[in-house]
Parts: sequence; structure tokens; C-alpha cells
Amino acid sequence: MWRTQVLTGKVDAYRVAARAYRALAVALREQGIANYATTYHYRSELVDRYALSYESVASLARGASIRRLPPSCAGCSPGCSVPSPAMA
Repeated sequence: MWRTQVLTGKVDAYRVAARAYRALAVALREQGIANYATTYHYRSELVDRYALSYESVASLARGASIRRLPPSCAGCSPGCSVPSPAMA
């Protein structure tokens, strides 16, 4: 129980940090400092990915199950009927 609360707190903190980095990037870009704005935009994307990973770990800690997605490649199994991009 405490673990999910800690993880949820981290998710919230990372989301706030990502929004702050994104707002800083926008402000810098408006002032014409695009090279620094790009750095902060990249940081916002990175921190957003951290939040997503903590969110998935918290979901698993709460007891969620992992669903396997069907493969997206063509011809991956004998019964696959999706044409490959090379054939199209």
C-alpha cells in the first residue's frame, strides 16, 4: 500500500516537472533563445517518460496484469494474414 502511494507521488512530481520544463521551453522560444528551449523541451519529454514508467510500475504494484499485445510485424506467425510492407 505504501509503495503505491510513494510511486503515485513520484508520478505526480514528474508530471509537474515535465509541465514546468515545457513552459520554460515555450518562454525561451518566445524570447528567441531556441537552442536552450530545445534542451528544456527534450528534458520535458524525458521526465514525461520517467513519469510513464513509474505510473506503469505503480499500476503493477496495485495488482494490474500485463496484457500481451499482438505482434505488429507481418508474417510473424504461420497464421498471420497481414501482408508485409514489402509485398504491398
